[in-house]
Amino acid sequence: MYEKATSHECRAKIAEHMALFVNGLAEETKFPFEDFYYPNTCDAIPRYGDWDNLPEGVRIQDVQYKEYQPPRDTVPGGAYLEDPNDLQLLYVILTHDRPEATIRLMESVYVPGMTRYVIHVDGKERADPTHEALVRYAAESNARALADGKGEYIRIVPDENRVRVNWGGFSMVDATLKALQTVFGLDHHHRRRHGHHHHANDEDDEDEELRHDNPRAFAFHKLVHLASTTYPLASNTEIRDTLASHPLDANFLHIILRPNNPTPSVWNYFVECDDALHRIYRIPALNADRGNGVDIYTSSQWFIISREFAWYLASPTKNSFVEYYLEYIEHVVVADEAFFGTVIRNTHFCG
Repeated sequence: MYEKATSHECRAKIAEHMALFVNGLAEETKFPFEDFYYPNTCDAIPRYGDWDNLPEGVRIQDVQYKEYQPPRDTVPGGAYLEDPNDLQLLYVILTHDRPEATIRLMESVYVPGMTRYVIHVDGKERADPTHEALVRYAAESNARALADGKGEYIRIVPDENRVRVNWGGFSMVDATLKALQTVFGLDHHHRRRHGHHHHANDEDDEDEELRHDNPRAFAFHKLVHLASTTYPLASNTEIRDTLASHPLDANFLHIILRPNNPTPSVWNYFVECDDALHRIYRIPALNADRGNGVDIYTSSQWFIISREFAWYLASPTKNSFVEYYLEYIEHVVVADEAFFGTVIRNTHFCG
């Protein structure tokens, strides 16, 4: 259990979580998350738990393939953009090396005045040169934009918020959430609250900055989440026309809509520290048929989402599903493939 732990802090963390199971066994009480329950608030997509026995007339392709593109005359005004040229895109890019590849990607999708970027650089020390190079690039690019009478359009997740990303760990989700907080200026808000730049009207400003449209929040209609190794296969015009042909609140993710129902022996509880995952014991696989209210769905870690859903992830409200689910998914291996799609499928954003 301690084989990959190299620090005292990591060994202490492993022992703390192992104690939860030891105490549960000794006191004959429940193990962590055995009583997990949250109601599924997705009403737009019917749930079919057993794909081997679908109701008569229901085919797998009917269940799996969903597209949200209602006729324009059936939805309220403002649901669609009238002109694709008005579409504002924000790219969140995760990277760890080769800053020139990130810059190449950024410049390939850039439309002046309509494109913004937030970049998260892996928090490991070997990625520091990449972080420094991209900070310089952002500073120079933003300075030129300001000199031309335009605003900031590139942000790098601050050094103190960089996440040490490990394959299979929750850290991949955490890095994305940290980037979303930078999108909405929440890291700026946090630094000001805990720093020493306070003024008489700070309290009023802080209340305002907790909104999705606070003065530090980037303006955008759709958020595109990519790895720095990505490169577009379509033109900017085609990308923008395709996205604008869907409602502004549409979200684009590949989700396997068959509820994940693994056997208990392969669904394990992990903690992540010292750049490694450490198996503690087993963790219950959430499934509505077992009384958890929600199901886990496998999905892509890369996506295109609406401003509303991005804000829901960046600043989850108290007692929301995201707040509740984060405590669980932190301990699941390959959490990035079981987080974003699961949130979509179990909340009102599914429609």
